Amino acid sequence: MKRSLRALLVVLLAVSPSVARGAAGDLIKNFNLPTSGNGVSIAVDCNGTVYFTHGSVATLYRMDKNGANQTSVALTKSTGGSVFIDEFAWDETRKILWAQEHGTSPINIYQLNPTTGVATFKFAAGSSIGTFRDGIGYDGSDDTLWISGDVSTVIDHVKASDGSPATPAQITPKNQAGGALGSISGVIVGQGDLLYLGQNGNSQIVQVKKSDGSFISTFASPGGNRDEGLECDPVNFAPKLALWSREFFSPGSVSVIELAPGTCSCGGVVVTPGVTPTVITAVVPTLGGQGVALLLLLLAGAGVLLIGIRWK
Repeated sequence: MKRSLRALLVVLLAVSPSVARGAAGDLIKNFNLPTSGNGVSIAVDCNGTVYFTHGSVATLYRMDKNGANQTSVALTKSTGGSVFIDEFAWDETRKILWAQEHGTSPINIYQLNPTTGVATFKFAAGSSIGTFRDGIGYDGSDDTLWISGDVSTVIDHVKASDGSPATPAQITPKNQAGGALGSISGVIVGQGDLLYLGQNGNSQIVQVKKSDGSFISTFASPGGNRDEGLECDPVNFAPKLALWSREFFSPGSVSVIELAPGTCSCGGVVVTPGVTPTVITAVVPTLGGQGVALLLLLLAGAGVLLIGIRWK
């Protein structure tokens, strides 16, 4: 039976230089989560669903970019029992969340099913002082994870397949003067040789090179004093490229910050240089299986790379 469908297409399109944008580091919005609590983690999938947790509650919360349509599911280990997740990041390739367990060192890393809330242990990697775990980012360019502990000086780099060291196995991010950056409180993977980092108490977002941790640039964070978690979002505020950041010192408070176009992508997707993730919503009446195939062929012929599709 044929029916009308609404498709949300997350595609890569070349963006004209004439498109009006703000500057990298501009505040898009401040946001209070509908459920507040300590140790808030933030992640966003490529459909624009926002996920968050609290360190003292074994629950995964889901919502849209405005805090509406909130649902939740209990966080449980695949082997049984609850699990407290302290930080996570979306993996578009596997359609899962890579998650760090609160209070573990070496840090227990799980694959978290966003629908069921079931966390499957994969490996332990890196180390951390204290109990909080601040940063994890998935890198689709080589199927690896970048992991930071609590206000860390180093970032560990491991293979997503088994947790073994990747190349480089570890970096020590540098500040502008060439010294150790330190106080790292969040990490997301950028495009090319780039990581975005948050810092404890410094109210700034820093760019460093993946290859050796050398300093690239920095900008003042409009979000808060301690930017943690961090997640790239090219979907919810398109054509602006956005960064979600939680504020540790104001539990339940997060900010959405603008980034330079093309510098990061959703869920580790590798973006071709010179193009920016964009959201297109199209209503396609009476679209059957053959129509879907034809649409995909037309998009491919036009040089459009389809990242994801959501039917309603």
